[in-house]
Amino acid sequence: MEAGRQTADRHACTVRLNQGITMATINVHVSEETLAELQVKAAAEGKTVDELAEESLRRGLEERTWQDLLAYGSERGRASGYTEEDVPRLVKEWRREQRNR
Repeated sequence: MEAGRQTADRHACTVRLNQGITMATINVHVSEETLAELQVKAAAEGKTVDELAEESLRRGLEERTWQDLLAYGSERGRASGYTEEDVPRLVKEWRREQRNR
């Protein structure tokens, strides 16, 4: 099958994303297995597939934001040249400086 063509085992699923008061509609292609899992979990939680998909997308985006922040912090930490052993001393120095202001 050509690259970029939709396979027979994938379905379009309409997801409404909460953007303030306005809702946008997009099509998301998921495997049969993922769709079945979404349907079962949504029914078990008393939600629609759209609601569960939106919640899952939101959590995934939040997780990516945290991972990006952690990666940024790790990179900045490495660039600073400080080690974990330096932290208690640096905190004490910072606190001393704040008291002397």
